[in-house]
Amino acid sequence: MPSIILRQLRPAVTVWLLMALTVGFFGMIVDNKNLTKFHDIMKNQSQSVGVITGTNCADHDSLFYSFQVGATPFHGGDHGGCYSRRGQAILVYYDSADPEVNASANPTSAWWNEIITIFTGSIMCPSILMINFYTKRRRNTRSPHEV
Repeated sequence: MPSIILRQLRPAVTVWLLMALTVGFFGMIVDNKNLTKFHDIMKNQSQSVGVITGTNCADHDSLFYSFQVGATPFHGGDHGGCYSRRGQAILVYYDSADPEVNASANPTSAWWNEIITIFTGSIMCPSILMINFYTKRRRNTRSPHEV
């Protein structure tokens, strides 16, 4: 009996896995910029105290900052600006090999946040599509007397 059930489920599980891999792969492509940035910062991580130079709450809660490495000034932008004030000190994480690659968020936490978001999407999207498909299919295959 269990082998019959497994044989019936095999196509659905195969389709679900293919959709999950496709969504995960697409997520990695779309989010490649952030994943690469945070990974590069984690490899050669350095920190500096910067100053917030501006905010824009209407543009995805953006904040802009400047910081120095040695005598060289650098600029960057990130999220979390609505609760910040111009002139406020901020901790900036940057790639010591290339300070142009920087972020105001802890790179390890931010990298894991990106990975978890992609993973959640690759689990949820196929699940919702499969439930929707099989619910509609079941509804359409019922006889008029079952409704």
